[in-house]
Amino acid sequence: MSATAHLKAISPDLLDIFIANPVLVEPFLCGLPPSLPPGFPAELGAQVLKNLDNPDRTEWLESEIAAICPQHNDTILSQADVPGLDLDKFWEELAPSIAGDGSQQSPLGRCITGGTELGKSLGYGPARFLSHIDVAQTCVALEGVDDDLFKLRARGMGLPAKSAEVLWTVFAGLRQYYRQAKDEQKAML
Repeated sequence: MSATAHLKAISPDLLDIFIANPVLVEPFLCGLPPSLPPGFPAELGAQVLKNLDNPDRTEWLESEIAAICPQHNDTILSQADVPGLDLDKFWEELAPSIAGDGSQQSPLGRCITGGTELGKSLGYGPARFLSHIDVAQTCVALEGVDDDLFKLRARGMGLPAKSAEVLWTVFAGLRQYYRQAKDEQKAML
């Protein structure tokens, strides 16, 4: 079993709430609606999402908020049902294809696995966040990724051309997600 990656663009105000109350990160992330990686076949997507949805997730999140900081109920719940970006296990190939060395220090390296730790371990470590300023820098760096170099790195990892194309589709979704987050001045979990 390996870790999956799920990105969630959030308002800077919500990030401030999570920094002040890190115990809320787990119910927020676990309470997110299910999503699928970019490029997932549309004809299967609706059925898969229907099977993954758990109506109790919102109830659990609401009870956790009520117990910890009910004054932030509206801010948290208003952003909980907005889908994030599910990279599933593609992140394992994306990180080196994007950053080359996979360094978490550069804007490219931190787009998936970097950022500041927040809260307790969720099984494979704590959640991480990027401020809205970091998101903007990362977006600019992602826009500068050379498409041909990306595909060359993906093939250099031993991926067949078809798999490299799938990875490219996921990367394009990641780049678009960061572009939208930058445009909306969002932070990233």
